[in-house]
Amino acid sequence: MESARLSIKFSPISEPSYEVPRNEQIERWNEIMSNRRLQTPLTQSQYNIVGRMIYLWNLGSPLTEDFLEMYSTHYTNGIFDASGLFNNSFDFFDANYQNSDVINSYFENYSILWTEFMSSGRYTEAAKVYEEFALNIVWRWERQNSGKLLHKGTPYYFLGVSKITMGDLDDGFLLMHQALEEDKRTFGNQQPPTPAYSFVTLDDSNQSQFFIVRVKQTSNYLDQRLAEYRRLGRGSLTLPVFKTKFLKKAQLEEPIFYFVVLLHRLLSFSVLESRIKNNILGSLHETSLLFSLTLVIDATLRNKDTNTKHKYFREFLAYLAQNCTPPLTFTDADFRKLSRDFEQNFSQILRELLESRYRCQSGGALSPIEEDIALAHGFRNFGAHKIEYQAEIINNFDSILQRLFNVLFFAVEHLFP
Repeated sequence: MESARLSIKFSPISEPSYEVPRNEQIERWNEIMSNRRLQTPLTQSQYNIVGRMIYLWNLGSPLTEDFLEMYSTHYTNGIFDASGLFNNSFDFFDANYQNSDVINSYFENYSILWTEFMSSGRYTEAAKVYEEFALNIVWRWERQNSGKLLHKGTPYYFLGVSKITMGDLDDGFLLMHQALEEDKRTFGNQQPPTPAYSFVTLDDSNQSQFFIVRVKQTSNYLDQRLAEYRRLGRGSLTLPVFKTKFLKKAQLEEPIFYFVVLLHRLLSFSVLESRIKNNILGSLHETSLLFSLTLVIDATLRNKDTNTKHKYFREFLAYLAQNCTPPLTFTDADFRKLSRDFEQNFSQILRELLESRYRCQSGGALSPIEEDIALAHGFRNFGAHKIEYQAEIINNFDSILQRLFNVLFFAVEHLFP
């Protein structure tokens, strides 16, 4: 067995680094663990470590003693020699690698340290608990035991929470989706009732998830966009119906995952100070976000349009126009004219659509939802082929974004049962 000696100095317990209340999340974790004690045959014991009471799952000797030493070292600001934890974890995995419930308990024994760091705003140190300890140990064991896999949904989920809280959305979402893949493999279910699946599908009905606060924040952002869709008179779609028609559709897994990541990015972008967005990179980034939303619209319409001859976005938009109730008057000839007009002068056509001055092939005006669809068509092509500053995008980003949301909501409301 590989011997590992890691001497790690824990940082002293200190006041919170950020004035962000985390008590709700800590209380939620305690509630989740209380419920888990009722659902598993495993047992926990309470320990008094320098005046602090903690619960640990009973994993047998000497591994439980290793965790006690880790926490004692932490609370006394000492140096923890992790070699015993490494070696005894290997023996524990050898005996229990096929029991996902027992392996989960192993990872949960790190959670007290993780939640303490998270609650005090020390997110980098919280990430290290699972990245440099728990997962480092597991990955080494799996390398030495080819073909044997441990269930790692729990540490990937917790590490993902840390990364997202730190603002690292790329790593955070990769970890959340890796947690989901672990859950799928372990439970043999493509839609497992786990915290990772709830997070990536924006399901805030699952109360047994630590990061439900972020899920609710993003759900509220989506709900606000739907409220504006209704206020503008585009339709009557509500958040519960949208979730049923779209977010819970197994056949739309890829668009759903992409859409939820985009919602989190949009939420994070929306709270940035507007004065730092008024530049070339700001315009390019906003274009990228708008283009991403048109990709979701594209994939959603492709799922419903069964005409195999259709390949282009305008053809899928025409399908939407023809199959909504009542059908729209926007024709294929109108889409072709629109393509030519956008190609000749994108900013002018964008401005005309925003000001309801654009005219279709017949010379007639477009309805509001037809203007939204026309904007989606323009940004699908512009975003795919141009890297170009557009002042109109910076000046009208939120309005354009809402109008693209309108197209997605309209498609879901009219095309999905």
